Amino acid sequence: MQEHPHPLSAKAIANFLRHKLQISDLKKSHINPILYANRHLFVPVGSNPPFWRLKDDSVPDAGAPVDSRPLPINGQNTLRTASLGRIENPQKPIDDDNCVGASVPDVNLPGFEVVPGRNLPPPPGIPDRFTSPVRPLFPWQVQALQVWRSSGGRGVVEAVTGSGKSMVAIQLLYHFIKARKRSLILVPSTALQEQWHREIKAHLGFDTVSHIGGGPGYRYRQQSPITIGIVNSVAQNAPLYTGHFDLIIADETHRYGASFFRRALLDTASFRLGLTATFERSDDGVGEVLKPYFNETICLVYDFQRARKENVVARYGAVFIGVDLDPQEQKQYQEFGTVMTKKRNYLKNNWPDKYDGVSFGEFLAQAVLASQKNDGEGLAARGYIHAMTQRRKILSESTVKTRCAETLAPAARTANKFVFFCETQIAAESIANRLQASGLLVAAHHSGIPDQERSGILDGLKHGGLHGVVAVHTLDEGVDVPNLDLGVVVAGTKQRRQMIQRMGRVLRKKPDGRKAVFVVIYAKGTAEDPGLGINCEESHFDVLIQNADRKEFLDATTMPPGELGPRVAAFVAEHVGVPN
Repeated sequence: MQEHPHPLSAKAIANFLRHKLQISDLKKSHINPILYANRHLFVPVGSNPPFWRLKDDSVPDAGAPVDSRPLPINGQNTLRTASLGRIENPQKPIDDDNCVGASVPDVNLPGFEVVPGRNLPPPPGIPDRFTSPVRPLFPWQVQALQVWRSSGGRGVVEAVTGSGKSMVAIQLLYHFIKARKRSLILVPSTALQEQWHREIKAHLGFDTVSHIGGGPGYRYRQQSPITIGIVNSVAQNAPLYTGHFDLIIADETHRYGASFFRRALLDTASFRLGLTATFERSDDGVGEVLKPYFNETICLVYDFQRARKENVVARYGAVFIGVDLDPQEQKQYQEFGTVMTKKRNYLKNNWPDKYDGVSFGEFLAQAVLASQKNDGEGLAARGYIHAMTQRRKILSESTVKTRCAETLAPAARTANKFVFFCETQIAAESIANRLQASGLLVAAHHSGIPDQERSGILDGLKHGGLHGVVAVHTLDEGVDVPNLDLGVVVAGTKQRRQMIQRMGRVLRKKPDGRKAVFVVIYAKGTAEDPGLGINCEESHFDVLIQNADRKEFLDATTMPPGELGPRVAAFVAEHVGVPN
């Protein structure tokens, strides 16, 4: 592992050792127990399953010297910009004044040579000197580009939502356009397709005219340097696009391990960049599909701890409000919990190699895989998942939580813009109705609402018509909503990735430097109770707790009537008006 500059998966380690030691039957199943049993030597880095590095072999910090070799194209240095300099004072919180400018990077892309018949004429509608990216790069973005380059032009950038993953891709697009190479940006939705269209216009100065799937009038134009494709449409007609692209940028990479979506990962693209907040799935799509496609490489894992230290995201305070479920809800919750315990014990006792001694996330991933089987393991796994889903539904749709959410209307008024995060459409509609009755301009936002209406709701939020939204999962991935500074979490998320994405929606750095606030409503004595010391495995509230500058825990059951709303509103007012 000392020979590699970046973390490796167990599969990659097994492949390396199999060839180096000439052990033909060495597998990742032999490597994993060694890694997990020697955590004093090996450190897991992100994703599920994780990549590994030596404990003393940390990722180079932002202050490491930057490789300034120019781009080799046709054996000549034909793309000339200033070389990257050393980032000074890596311990100092980073702001725009000590970031490397975006016009500076001269990213060296290995293997970037002439492909006969593939060089494009100057694309129509783009001037000879189209705009170079103008937003400054953060040091972590420079580092990600360096590792991507050194890994053969393939890899995944795993960075928290709101930290600027797209700017890494914008830099590559700039150089690929100059080299007359074609790039495909894969996205999971029309909303993200439109967002990438705006990003390219803002940073590269031209309209993208080539699209696969999407709105009326959109069509694929083969000679365009950039195509933005919705994964459904690309996967459905993948053979038509074979050999058309030199670079694939897979936004929300974790999505594309699914059996149908993986068809969109074109093997003929020599260069591949994945972008994701957390590189994990509940099935085997990461290990079996995504890691091999991206050369078993994670270019960088950029978490909230580092993003806060480097002043890349907004700082925030958090309020945790404990409530009691009503008697009927508590009874049903306990019943489903009993079923979960029985099914989990059955799986652990009969298949200990899969289910015993593993984390909750690993257990759940194995259960999801097993749920497709028609044997005893599959039956138990389906029973476990069903009971867990019903228990989560109780927590999300609790009438007590809905009433508590309504008392937060004063806090919502104090914020510039707000979002309430729910897990079900019933909960979202109920809370939206109660907030509307309190005089707030708010709308529910979920997949049950037509696309055009959802777009209108977001436009109202962005341009002043709405104070806030109550969302289920429709804001989790990729959609930029400026000026949000209050997030209210009514129920925990099934996956850690969703919590990180929700945090990123609110923690994007504000133009005026103000802080943000999260309010969490949790049911006391349940799996989402942060006071039980169970690491919030079923809610992932631990991510919020660990990264907050200030935390306040309130017990709604013991507070005098009418006190909760004003107290939380005061907390919000204190934070959203204070610069980072």
